[in-house]
Amino acid sequence: MPTDRDHNLLWLGGLLSALGGHFAALAVPLLILARTGSPALAGAAGSVAAAVAVAAAVPAGALVDAFERRTVVLLSETGLAAVAVFLCVYATRGAVAVAPVLAAAAVASALGTASSAGASALLRDAVPADRLRLVVSRYQARLGIARVTGPVLGGLLFAVSPAAPFAAQAAAVTASAALLLAVRARSRPAGARTVLRAGELFAGFRFVWRQPFVRTALLVFGVCANACFAAAMLVAVVTSGLRDPSGRTSGLVVTLTGAGLLAGSLLAADGRFHQRPRAGLLAASWTAAVVLPVAAVAPGTPLTGVLLGVCLLVGTVGNVAFVATATLLTPPELLGRVQGAAGLVSSLATPAGPVVGGACLAAFGPQWTFLGLGAVLLVAAVAVTRSAGLRYEPAPLAPAAQGTGGRG
Repeated sequence: MPTDRDHNLLWLGGLLSALGGHFAALAVPLLILARTGSPALAGAAGSVAAAVAVAAAVPAGALVDAFERRTVVLLSETGLAAVAVFLCVYATRGAVAVAPVLAAAAVASALGTASSAGASALLRDAVPADRLRLVVSRYQARLGIARVTGPVLGGLLFAVSPAAPFAAQAAAVTASAALLLAVRARSRPAGARTVLRAGELFAGFRFVWRQPFVRTALLVFGVCANACFAAAMLVAVVTSGLRDPSGRTSGLVVTLTGAGLLAGSLLAADGRFHQRPRAGLLAASWTAAVVLPVAAVAPGTPLTGVLLGVCLLVGTVGNVAFVATATLLTPPELLGRVQGAAGLVSSLATPAGPVVGGACLAAFGPQWTFLGLGAVLLVAAVAVTRSAGLRYEPAPLAPAAQGTGGRG
């Protein structure tokens, strides 16, 4: 089992990688918007990245179950650094074509999916079952820190130069890979094989389907919430970017949403919230349905970030409880494929979110777009409340059934 030193190195390296990801996530649509003036094309960047993440989820999960997980993360981080260097150089050109930027965003999304899958599986193998919920909340807090600081720093860097956020991402991801090299622990499930048979590739879907609570939460809540939030974030970033082309307001808006994620992660560390994942999903559904439409009052302002942050605060508490419950239900040798299947199912509609959000923004304006997203979330909240599949919360596997996993 990894030492405290290993755990701290993994946490810090993941923080640096997440910071770099937020630099690029803000800079790519702003770069396209600055060069083309098209909100729809800016939204296409998010849709391409989301579509690739969905397509890569299952292969990445199988990869994580077949190879040593630290190595998967290390190679993925190295690739991300190379993509960031390319975008840094490309952004210095006076005229920027959209296609190469979208291609780079697609490659980065695939690499990020593999890195995230490897890191998540390594976390399960590194942490005792009785501490997993607490550690999941700690890692969610890491994402919150990155989301609070990353976008505002990215906005400030973009104001200096469109290439600066990508240069900073390359440095951050390189540092993350260096920290990972210092980790002594290795993680590979017992019985893992370098090549998985075709039927084993979809074992994660079969496991998810046999778990009514997990299946229903992913289909009823995850699909809708992820797509709507992706659209809302695109509308928020583009609208604020049109009001303030420097990128500072866009960075502040995304930072405020990250503050909600961070606050929710800290709140989720309270063990009382871990035992009721259904209650957390209900709270997240109704909060989003009620709060998001209020963004129509002042789109493109920091208020939008505050409202999205409130949605994330409540949603993160429910998400930590759900993720920990689903992880504890999963046998270690299936963890990568189950996470890939869950990511694919919950993200089925996410690729459409940014491009639909951008198209609606161009056609109807930000007010009606936020109201429309609120209406969709209201329908989802009613469905979550009435769903029979969420009424019976599963019990985690016994410690003996979980196993500890082998290590290469």
